[in-house]
Amino acid sequence: MSSEIILKVSDLNLELSKEGIFVPLLENINFEIRKGEVLALVGESGCGKSVCSSAITKLLPKEFFRYASGEILFNGEDLLKVDQETLRKIRGRKISYVFQDPFSSLNPLSKIKNQMTEGFLNQGLGTYKEAIEKAEYLLGAVGITDIKLRLDCYPHQLSGGILQRVGIGMSLMCDPELLIADEPTSALDVTVQAQLLDLLLKLKEKMNLSVLFISHDFGLVSHIADRICVLYAGRISELGTVDQVLDTPNHPYTKDLLDSLPSHFSQTGVFRPIEGKLPSPGNYPKGCHYSDRCDSVFSHCKTTKPILKNTDITGHLSACFLNDKKELAG
Repeated sequence: MSSEIILKVSDLNLELSKEGIFVPLLENINFEIRKGEVLALVGESGCGKSVCSSAITKLLPKEFFRYASGEILFNGEDLLKVDQETLRKIRGRKISYVFQDPFSSLNPLSKIKNQMTEGFLNQGLGTYKEAIEKAEYLLGAVGITDIKLRLDCYPHQLSGGILQRVGIGMSLMCDPELLIADEPTSALDVTVQAQLLDLLLKLKEKMNLSVLFISHDFGLVSHIADRICVLYAGRISELGTVDQVLDTPNHPYTKDLLDSLPSHFSQTGVFRPIEGKLPSPGNYPKGCHYSDRCDSVFSHCKTTKPILKNTDITGHLSACFLNDKKELAG
């Protein structure tokens, strides 16, 4: 992994149309991804992970979503300011997606070979013959056998595991620099999940890919990520290396998430579900978004939003007023 920053999201604020009024959905999102790095975006369902990933290349419908402020710099170019033609060339070619459900992300009426070659041809990267040759090479690279037969199939003729491998192969057709994988293994059984994680790691190393890996599963994330970004109700709670976040979580939400898992990630050794529910956009608390569910809450948390800043470990960021208390105590 190099120190070169390929994607930098700065002070991103995204709003959602709700009953005719735009309300905050993502607030003050700040993170970066380096060349060859895997950054995992983790949190409960509904916390804004998939919306955040779609917002990067403006895949969200304008009638429902509005960018209030911020920058999304890809190789130094602000994607929020480029024209549609420039964005079209970046989307799919330099930034590519692998989606959660291969059955819904692929066209059921089109053969695999047509779907795999479409982006390559639309970007003007070669002839149809070259596109087919590359599709065959990539299907082999992701571990698919009987390649010519698979290329001639429709999606419903293939299993979920095979389709997700097709999706990964398809995402690599234009040699992207950044791969956004939105819960790519959640619909698959545990054995296939492990195979696909191993595949993604090998492809990352071979192609020097940068990856934004979205998941709610710390077990998966611990095996594939270099750093973890914890998202809660549209705001980043914590950001650090895998070891920092999993071994020394610094935000109550991260600790509660880990304790809610019946695994060795728990900090207490006792399985304890998080009480309460995730607030919806338009109903976010005035202060810290986790204040309604946090066991460590105090009065200041209810009125003021904490900012993401360094804890006592360099590069380990947390948005919690408990860190201020620790500084005062020190």
